[in-house]
Amino acid sequence: MKKILLLSTVAFCFFSANAQDTTRYLFHNLNYSYMQYTFGYESVAFNRGDQLNAFYASIIGAAFGNKLAIGLDLDAAMKDIKNFTNNSTYPQTSSFLGMYLNMEPLIRPKGLVNFSVPVKFGFANASRWDTTFDSNANFIAGYSSTNLNHQVNEYSDNFLVGSVGVNCFINLWKSVSAGGGASYRYSMNTAHYNHAADYSGFSVFALVRFRWDTRAYYAKMLQRQKEYYQQMGNPASH
Repeated sequence: MKKILLLSTVAFCFFSANAQDTTRYLFHNLNYSYMQYTFGYESVAFNRGDQLNAFYASIIGAAFGNKLAIGLDLDAAMKDIKNFTNNSTYPQTSSFLGMYLNMEPLIRPKGLVNFSVPVKFGFANASRWDTTFDSNANFIAGYSSTNLNHQVNEYSDNFLVGSVGVNCFINLWKSVSAGGGASYRYSMNTAHYNHAADYSGFSVFALVRFRWDTRAYYAKMLQRQKEYYQQMGNPASH
């Protein structure tokens, strides 16, 4: 909990030294600006030391006032664990799926180099496989199954998750940016066998971001339609 609070403080201090100015900047005159989509790679680390390579996507998002983006994000990963042994020291995470509401303050989004502070809250599911035995050679927790010709424990948890981080982008073109970032994930309320802290940890991102100015697009289409009907109504144009 201390880590998430510390990172939240640093991120918002980076965005603005004055909390009142930050609030005024974010929520004053928040008119719709453009649609925003982000895709990329995520390295998901867990507090027990294991790590997954994940796909990250902002499946839908919109920016307002060139200050704040709001979107629905997801990340998903699966690991093929082949090296099971009877003296495993901890369960290995085999899959992770998270879905979040992302509130992302934007810092100079039209500048060549720009930043954002993604703050996410949602829910996740993670599964773990384990071959740890107790002193009586019995499996510890979970339920027994067979995978890759090894007898293993499989168990999964559903839990709430929140994260805060910092991204940096370079605007390659008007509508395309590339960059990366890092965030800390804090997990809460695990349902079954693990501690919430087991699923907390850092994530590192490599991202591509696309912007679509729908207002400019529709204005252009209406102008073309207007010009077309003007030509159709002018005999001299035939």
